Formats: sequence, structure tokens, C-alpha cells
Amino acid sequence: MTAPHPRIARSTLINLAGAAIPAVLLLITVPIYLHLIGEARYGVLAIVWLLLGYFGVFDLGFGRAVANRIAALHDATAEERQGIFWTGLAISAVTGLIGGAILYLLGDWLFAHVFHISGSLRIEAENAMPWLASALPLAIIISLLAGALEGRQAFLALNGAQIFGTVLYQLFPLVVAYAGWITLPYLIAAAIVGRLLSVLLLFALSYRHVPLSPRPRFALNQVKSLLHYGGWITVTGLVGPLLTVFDRFLIGAKVGMVAVTAYTVPYNLVMRLSILPASLQTALFPRFAMVD
Repeated sequence: MTAPHPRIARSTLINLAGAAIPAVLLLITVPIYLHLIGEARYGVLAIVWLLLGYFGVFDLGFGRAVANRIAALHDATAEERQGIFWTGLAISAVTGLIGGAILYLLGDWLFAHVFHISGSLRIEAENAMPWLASALPLAIIISLLAGALEGRQAFLALNGAQIFGTVLYQLFPLVVAYAGWITLPYLIAAAIVGRLLSVLLLFALSYRHVPLSPRPRFALNQVKSLLHYGGWITVTGLVGPLLTVFDRFLIGAKVGMVAVTAYTVPYNLVMRLSILPASLQTALFPRFAMVD
């Protein structure tokens, strides 16, 4: 099954739409969040998502590595691509569980001793840590599934699924807050339900586009090459976020959660301006991977 080669301009526009729609949704939902749960709780929630994003390095770069290998195997048999997919998925699930355990232990220490959080909010954050730890394996599996679809240049399916997941990820906690459950454990649990549905949709799309057979096929001989490629991605993943999120950790530790909210909202909106070059990069990545 030879992968189609959509036009780069079309792929870029699809990726751009996939990034722009969540940005518009963010503009709409942030004021509602602030009204429903308050600035301090939203600041804690922002720190929680930052922790989850930074611990995404526990995917060991397998999302990008799988995208690279599947794109390179665009003219190979489906069995070869399946081996890459299932091997990457198995390792990502294991590393996600390990990362979740570490996040649980470290998160308790951060909220207890580093960030300036009032007594009730600190208790909420500590009670929410089991939910946050369980969210990490899902986030890492989403990265892997997205990499598989990107490698197949299935950008319409990928962005549609990511928009679907983002909508649920943003709206489910709002529904819970409207119902009167505004504590962090309820809000994070609702967001995790949205993540879980996103995983199921991405897996169904990967099943179609890779394509997969009902019986998993593993390629243990590919583990070394995946780890080698993913290792460099992991180095970038460790260093890069420190330069872009450390400021919010410092603000939270020195000033407090309300200041984190005041800083994070405009920062996130400005960072959305990078969606055009990022959309082009995503479209180009599998094309370069196909070239010797």
C-alpha cells in the first residue's frame, strides 16, 4: 500500500487549520475558565499542564522516530510499518507508566514545598496528582499515534482527531465546573476523559492508515534505530522546554498562582503566532524522511 503524496501547500493549510481552531477555542474558553474556577485555581491548572507537557520527554522521542521510520517505509509492505508501530506503542506505554510514577512523586514535592499555593488549593493539587500521573501515559501514546499518522501524511485525519481531542480536553472540564465540581481532581479527571477518547479515535485512524492487522506485529530489530533517533529528540525535549516554561515555574515559586495566570494567558496567545511555520514543518517532515 503506497502512501499518497498530497501537495505540500494543501498539507500545510490542513495543519494550519488544525492549529488555528484550538487557538480560537482557547480565546473563547479562557475567560469562562477564569470566571468559573478563579485566577488562582487556573494558575495551578496551568502549572499542572506544564508539568504534564515537560514529562512528555518520557516518550523518548518515539513519536518523531515512528513518524520518521513510517515515512521512510512509504513504499514498503504494511507488515514492516506495523512492526514499527507496535514496537513503538509498546515501549511508549511502558515509559509512560514509569514517567507517570515519577511525576506523581515529584509533583507532590513541588506543590508541597516549591510553589506558593494556599492551603486548600495545595490540598486540591496533591489530591489531583494520581489523575495527572495517569494522564501522562495517555499523552505519550497520543504522541506515538500522531507520529504514525504524520508518517503516512494523513494530515486531514490527524488534525481532525487532534481538533476533536482538543475540544473535549477544553470543554469537559468546563462542563464539570458548570455542574459545580470546580476542584482540581474533578477538572483534571474530566480532561483525561477527553484525552482517552482522543486516543481511541487516533488508534482507529492509525488502524486504517498505517494500516494495521488485528494481530500485533513487533520488530525488535528496530528498537535500536528508534532509540538512536529518539534519543536526539529527547535531548531537545529536555533542554528546549526549560527555555520556554521555566519562567512560569519561577513566577509560581516566587510570586504565586494568580501571577502565573496573568503571565500565561497572553504568553499562550502570542505563541500561537508560530502556527504557520510549524504547519509547514509538519508537512515537510515526512517528505524529507522519504529521501536518502
